[in-house]
Amino acid sequence: MFSFSTFRRSSHLNTIGQMSSGIKRRHSINFINKASFLKVMLSIIIPTLNEEKHLPRLLKSIKSNKLKDFQIIVADTNSKDNTKKIAKRFGCKITKGGNHPGIARNSGAKSAKGDLLFFIDADCNINNIFFKNALNE
Repeated sequence: MFSFSTFRRSSHLNTIGQMSSGIKRRHSINFINKASFLKVMLSIIIPTLNEEKHLPRLLKSIKSNKLKDFQIIVADTNSKDNTKKIAKRFGCKITKGGNHPGIARNSGAKSAKGDLLFFIDADCNINNIFFKNALNE
């Protein structure tokens, strides 16, 4: 599963439409001007739990997209295998993901620096033009 959204940070939790993590949805991908993607930073957030078999394939496929300004955040939910070591080897930022994928996604979003957040599960695979096509739609 994956999803593409843009978010802005918010300092208080009582705003209508705000997620419990303190992050407020800015707008859907469908309403963004295509030209605005030329200068945005992309944060790719991957919630993980014991994903040492799947994570390397996903990270290789992300790197094959030749993105210019991006970060990969692995929000780990206490993996007992080599998931965190693999993430470090690929240069990913690692955050603690709590004990549930939703908490992991929120944790990754909180530490993201990007203008655009992309959530993807570790067992997914994307082709080498995925982001180019997605950002141009």
